Amino acid sequence: MEEKAFDELMDSLYVAKEITNIFPKIPEGIKWSYLYVLYAIHELGEEARITDISKKMLISSPNITALVNEMEKKRFVIRERSKTDKRVSYITSTNEGKELLDKYYFQYKKEVAHSINISEDDLMTTIHTLNQLKKYFVTAADKIDKDNYLT
Repeated sequence: MEEKAFDELMDSLYVAKEITNIFPKIPEGIKWSYLYVLYAIHELGEEARITDISKKMLISSPNITALVNEMEKKRFVIRERSKTDKRVSYITSTNEGKELLDKYYFQYKKEVAHSINISEDDLMTTIHTLNQLKKYFVTAADKIDKDNYLT
């Protein structure tokens, strides 16, 4: 690939990264990480252990515990002890948490999905291309690390 084309590719990838950070404004005192936790709970079946949420989000359990503690104070989630194993707690979204997730995630997702005017074939090609590019970037980074004895 020519250097100019590669530079344009890199610029486009930076734009793509910026796009993933565009979200609607949320009320003061609410963190986007709350929405991520609520989404993880939703994906895990409306009830999840801290370790389940941690694995789903790729964030350490102590950090998830801290978020859940904050969210519990704001009444977005409730924590309930297992009836069979008192060491285990289940985290469940409250109605307020579900409303927050719907308003600031699902409605936003729906709005974006409806406004994209690209064929499904083009979208699938883009997804495939990005996954291929990731492989190339990982391979190149690994080679440079190896060459520089950083692995």
